[in-house]
Amino acid sequence: MRVRKLNGMFAIANQVEVNTVQDLAKAGYKTIICNRPNHEGLDQVDFSAIAAEAQKLGLKAVYLPIHERGATEQDQAAFDDHIFACPKPIVAFCRSGTRPAALWAKFDVVHNGGHVGGPERRVDAMRSGAMSAQPAASMAYAAGFRAPRLSAITTIGSRASRISRRSS
Repeated sequence: MRVRKLNGMFAIANQVEVNTVQDLAKAGYKTIICNRPNHEGLDQVDFSAIAAEAQKLGLKAVYLPIHERGATEQDQAAFDDHIFACPKPIVAFCRSGTRPAALWAKFDVVHNGGHVGGPERRVDAMRSGAMSAQPAASMAYAAGFRAPRLSAITTIGSRASRISRRSS
């Protein structure tokens, strides 16, 4: 599982497994939001198993499935409500992390003024390594990007970790 911090209170991840929930708890996350519908893939565990493990460890578990065709206005409103109400920091996941990145980008634009500096922010996002090779994920993330002082990419479940200072 790969976790990417978007800011101090929110991170995105690819598929979370039952055996990685404890790693998320140890990393300090308080809420796990699942944006992947159950049974979307053959290799996917049902979210109820992840939620049960999360609750054992004192984490809040939220199931908010977003289909591959994208989020509806109701999905976005529910996501926004969870961001405001749930204990932080929050990690949200789907198969690749694209769906929670898109939800966060819209949340950031609406609630944090993330639209200021649009094209320049995309350039800053690329320079800091925040934009992925997947164009849809990159553009969704860049729409709400605020250049961080530190960029952190962590692989949970192994010893690999990279933190780099952003150059000005």
